[in-house]
Amino acid sequence: MTLLTIKDEQPSSILHELARNIKNATTSKQAAARYNEILQRITTNPRDTRYQCPTDGSTALHWIVVVHHNQNITSPPLAIVQAAIDAYPVSLTIKDSNGSSPCDLATFNGAKTVRKNKAQYDNMVSLLEERKKELVRGALDNLFVVRDNVESLESKFVQLKREHSTLSSQIDYVMETCSIFQKENIELKNMMKKIVQDNDQARKAAADERTKLMTGQNQENNTEMLSGLVTDVGALREEVRDLQFNLDERDQQ
Repeated sequence: MTLLTIKDEQPSSILHELARNIKNATTSKQAAARYNEILQRITTNPRDTRYQCPTDGSTALHWIVVVHHNQNITSPPLAIVQAAIDAYPVSLTIKDSNGSSPCDLATFNGAKTVRKNKAQYDNMVSLLEERKKELVRGALDNLFVVRDNVESLESKFVQLKREHSTLSSQIDYVMETCSIFQKENIELKNMMKKIVQDNDQARKAAADERTKLMTGQNQENNTEMLSGLVTDVGALREEVRDLQFNLDERDQQ
């Protein structure tokens, strides 16, 4: 919502000025025309009924129900009073700077008037009083509804508080269990580390043993080869000796 929209939604003082200036009508026809203008303004801009004068605290309804001593002005049509109340029922209870509500003004001025339209004015006062009672009854009904809602919320709050307490206990249990699991996990990690170390040591020992075995086997093979070579050399010496003996005998012949 833009600032311009918010500004446009504020009540205007136009309706208040129209109602206030009824007293300036010079003829009954002019007064009737102004009442029609007021009704049209209420119909097209109902939010203007919410306007409260910053100077005297009055609303448009305060001025609509006032009895004017100008003989050219009759009492306001009930349709206008009804429309103003329907647009903003709370205006029935708003008091001006003198502490008077529209009902107070209508009653006070109605008691003073001696004009021929007193019956019509009494009907307006009755309408104001009845609508005020309806407003009060509606406010009381709303109050009882609010009270019931508050009691329901209180009951729900108590239930939520109990559930919260139970949930807190469950959370504490879960946290404690997680702490135990964490300790066991650390112990398992240490055990795995020990197993890995022992496995590495066993592998190293096995490798060393394998190296020793291979070294011993090579030594045995070398010994056998040397023994075979010695035997072969001895046999070769015998053959050389025999060959030399044969050569010597041949030379003597």
